[in-house]
Amino acid sequence: MSTSSSSNFGSSRAGGTPMHFLQTSILPALVVAKVGVTGLGVPGVEPVINAVLELLTMISTMQGNKDDLSELEKSLTSLIALDIPGPSGDLQDRITKLTTNLKDVAAECKSLSEKTGLKRFLRSKIYKERIQNVKNSIADHIRDFTFHGNISIENSVQAIAESVEAIQLKVDNVLTNEILASLRCIPARYNAENTPDKCMTGTRVEIIKDIVQRLTDTTSSSPRIIMLSGSAGSGKSTIAKTVASILAEQKGILAASFFFSRSYADRRELRQVPSTIARQLADSDPQFRYLLVQFLDSDRTGLLSAEPHLQFQKLVVEILGKLPPSPKPWVICIDALDECGRDRGQVFLRWLSDSITQIPTYIRFFLTGRPDVPSYLKFATLKSLIHGISLDEIDSTVVASDIRLYIKTSLDGSTWTTRDPWKIQTSDVETMTTHADGLFVFAATAVRYVLAGLPQNRPQKSVDYLLKGASLTHLHDLYQLIVNEALPLPEPDDLRAQDARDLGIHVLNTILVLFEPLGLQALAALLNIDGEDLGRILVPLSAVIRVPDMPGGN
Repeated sequence: MSTSSSSNFGSSRAGGTPMHFLQTSILPALVVAKVGVTGLGVPGVEPVINAVLELLTMISTMQGNKDDLSELEKSLTSLIALDIPGPSGDLQDRITKLTTNLKDVAAECKSLSEKTGLKRFLRSKIYKERIQNVKNSIADHIRDFTFHGNISIENSVQAIAESVEAIQLKVDNVLTNEILASLRCIPARYNAENTPDKCMTGTRVEIIKDIVQRLTDTTSSSPRIIMLSGSAGSGKSTIAKTVASILAEQKGILAASFFFSRSYADRRELRQVPSTIARQLADSDPQFRYLLVQFLDSDRTGLLSAEPHLQFQKLVVEILGKLPPSPKPWVICIDALDECGRDRGQVFLRWLSDSITQIPTYIRFFLTGRPDVPSYLKFATLKSLIHGISLDEIDSTVVASDIRLYIKTSLDGSTWTTRDPWKIQTSDVETMTTHADGLFVFAATAVRYVLAGLPQNRPQKSVDYLLKGASLTHLHDLYQLIVNEALPLPEPDDLRAQDARDLGIHVLNTILVLFEPLGLQALAALLNIDGEDLGRILVPLSAVIRVPDMPGGN
């Protein structure tokens, strides 16, 4: 045995002998520790605490005979051999130091227990001192373990408890996510792929400001429902996306959003609306998430396969009704109600009418649709809660100014590289603005047509073709002009050109009757034509058809 180890056996601490400290401080602390770690399930810690407590109890009551030493040596050996995975940091270091220091003590116990009776009798005083040193050394080492660095074992137990709580929280989160995964949530949020672009900076400023101000107003007189209506192409969805992004990213009050689209099967029907909105609300608010998970976990009625009105009532309305008051409003944005089912949004408005009195007053709704949608709001419970805004009634000079700014900014030459410096002429901007006649979709299509011609065609050539050719008095005139240019009528005897036009018409007709959009590869496979050939047909039509940049895109 080393000299340093032998000297440790006889050491003592300030404040009394090691055995006194053991009985008055360490033993009670370990009793508390035993209670603290029992049942926590942290690997290694509970058996270590129990083994140390058993060891201290043994040395505090042992008489110093040979049998005691033999049992003590076994206990020390068992403690040293314990596998202690799980704890980390300070507690791990203290357990490792304890077991390392006790190895020499175990060896001394074994040496003493193997002495013959005669030698022990002749040198009883020496052996008695050595046994006492063993007891003191064990007490010292465990004292270091228990109060190392002025950190009591109770603090270690608390740290363990917090660790277990964190582990349990992770487990709960996994279970919560598994339960929420049962909700079919489709990508219809305001920032999902294939939703409209936001308004260009500087356009629609006043109407966006007005809508945001009304939706964020916390006074009791603020409307609970904002209904934005307008003709096709007037820019409702771009305004809706802009407002939704402001509410989500700047104000932090967008609770859920659903952008309907007749181009996508999942986004043109009501069936997935309740579960999608419920899931978004759960992502927005922890309390709603808790109540929703609690309901889904206990539901035995098969609600997720029930009809959507019942789902809306149970998954959205009734859970919202259980939430505590909120100091700030929550907004649910529903865009393009006119593209929702054959009833053009009437069923959803009926749901809202039936349940609006059960939904907390801080929940606001921002709805958009064509002019006929507000006419469905004949329900008395909704009429008094709605503030209507019609894009068709906005001062035409304001709309024209926004369209003029959009065209000028989009075609100022800063977004592409041309063979010569170019920006659209003021006179052409005015002519295109006049042709648009208040429809942003007209201006956007015209801009896309000019950009689609690059780099083969100079932009001015494209502008001239649009403005100096056939009269553009309606949006369909613009569409027809673009299609005719992309698929020109061939000369009577040009069979190759006729085949090319026939193929292009076939592709266009197929796209128009598709249940929902397909990627290039899927569409090429459906039509049984080469993907590159399909791309060449579609690129000239990109002003009126969204053409993916990469094969396989949507």
